Order: sequence, then structure tokens, then C-alpha cells
Amino acid sequence: MKLSRRVQVALTAVATVGVLAACNANQAGAAVTYEGGRITENVVAEQNAQLAAALQIAESPRITQFTVQRLVTNLLIEQGAAMKGVTVSDGETQKFLTDAADTVGGMDALVASAVQQGIPASELPVQVRTRVLADQLGEALAPGEDLDTKDVAVGRYLVEVSQTINVDVNPRFGSWQADRLTVAPPPDDLSIPAPVDELMLPGQLTIPSQ
Repeated sequence: MKLSRRVQVALTAVATVGVLAACNANQAGAAVTYEGGRITENVVAEQNAQLAAALQIAESPRITQFTVQRLVTNLLIEQGAAMKGVTVSDGETQKFLTDAADTVGGMDALVASAVQQGIPASELPVQVRTRVLADQLGEALAPGEDLDTKDVAVGRYLVEVSQTINVDVNPRFGSWQADRLTVAPPPDDLSIPAPVDELMLPGQLTIPSQ
């Protein structure tokens, strides 16, 4: 499985998020809200703890940034796929998981690779399913095109999905920029966010080629 360089860059270059103002009433207990649902602060906290433990580092705003970014990206792919009628079977997900493990030298190596990408081991099955959904969505949006073209098509589509379902990040975790598919960095961060064409799909599992 060939690795999209831009996807990897987008995943590993996520900026550190600061702890900002208190949440409003609609966000009480939620890290992220969207039309019809929420991602709770408890979910983020649990996954932060798992990831920090796996990486043998202290929990930090950077860990939180990876977690929130990944969860929102997964949400958008799930919602976007449903809107387009794109589905994946358990068999397709399992095949991807098996092939990915074979590619990197076994399941332990795959888990280690996932952790380095900000994905706790417990979330690997979910992340694999989301990755397969993203691949299928790319084919639906840009049939027959190369990987980068599909990634761009999916990225642009997810911007629309984000706006449609009104994704909103609790200010304690940053602020959501729908046009860039990212949580905004702290106000004093001088980095310039990448445009969608370069950002591709942050927060998604990538499998290095052999």
C-alpha cells in the first residue's frame, strides 16, 4: 500500500493546541458538537491517556490536538460516506487490516506504527474501517484518478460536510476551521495553516510501503 506523502505530512504536522476559554452551555461535557451528536470530553480524555501511556510520555495539549483532530476527521468521513451512500463491509475492513499488518511486518508493528501516528491501539479497528471508508469515498468522488487527486477530492468534500453538519469544537480544545479541516492553533502560533489542497486528510492511518 503506497503512502500518500501529503497525508503523512498532514498527520504529523498538526499544530499544538492551547487551552482556551470556557465552553458555552451547548458544549457542556462535549469536546466537539455537530448536528445530531457530540464527541464527549470523556472520550477525548480516555484516548489521550491511552495514547500518552503507549508513547510513554506525559499527557499534553499536543496529545489532545492529535486526538481531537483524528476524532473530527473520522466523524466527517463517516458522515460524508453516509451522505454519498458509501459503505464498507467487515470483510473489506479485515482484509485491509491483515494486508496492512503484512506490509509492516506483523500486527505488533502495525499497532506501533498507529501509535506513532496518534492512534491508540484500542482505536486501530475503528481507524482501519475509517481509512477504508475514506478510500472508497475517494473512488466515489474521483473514480479512476490517482491517490493525490482522490485525497484532494475527499478533502474538498469534507469541507462541505463539516459546514453542513455544523461542526464546532469546544473553545477549551481550540476552534474548528472548516475550510482547512483543522483545529486552529493557539493565537500566538505564527505558523500558517496549509490550504486544503495541501492539507489532504489529517488524522488518518497511513501504511508505509515496503
